[in-house]
Amino acid sequence: MEGHGRMTPTELRDRAMSLAMADAVAALRLARENPHPWFRAQALAAVARWSDESQLELLAAESLASAEACHDDYQRAAVAAWGIRALLERGRTAAAACALSAARRRALTASPPGSRAEALFNLLQSAWELGSETRCMLVEDLAATHEQDQFWRVSRCLVDALAMLRATEPDRAAQIAERISNDRIKARAVRVLRDRGPCGPRTWFR
Repeated sequence: MEGHGRMTPTELRDRAMSLAMADAVAALRLARENPHPWFRAQALAAVARWSDESQLELLAAESLASAEACHDDYQRAAVAAWGIRALLERGRTAAAACALSAARRRALTASPPGSRAEALFNLLQSAWELGSETRCMLVEDLAATHEQDQFWRVSRCLVDALAMLRATEPDRAAQIAERISNDRIKARAVRVLRDRGPCGPRTWFR
């Protein structure tokens, strides 16, 4: 651990996350030393994932507070996904749902629309296990964003989200795809729903 003061914020984050399972105390110290709120939020969420039950929600809240310290609503929403996922992986469903609600509000005010879509997509992946209503709500948010702006980042997030939703709510995914007003993107979404096998959210902290 000597010399960690010379680490970059990214290196501090990576070191804390790699230590979290084996030495939560050392990982927490590194996480709290991280000067960059994005990387600090990620590191604190990793520590929360492996912490004692008595510390879990406090550390997740610290991670979410670091997310709030980021400099714009895209970053605040997108990196909150790590804290939300940590809560879900430890069975704190109510706390995760509450954190998601706050992060979603941030995501919906993020700009430009490409950043808004990527924040929503991050939240969809992190909150996947909150259930059908949450999944469909976030994919509908992506569809609404796409109706406002069809920049390629927005289209990519929407099509990928629909491919994920196919695995759990195929009828709803098809309904959302059929409403896409851009014929080219609609054809891509329909093709993905027809041809691609089910895919799930990214794996976190592994």
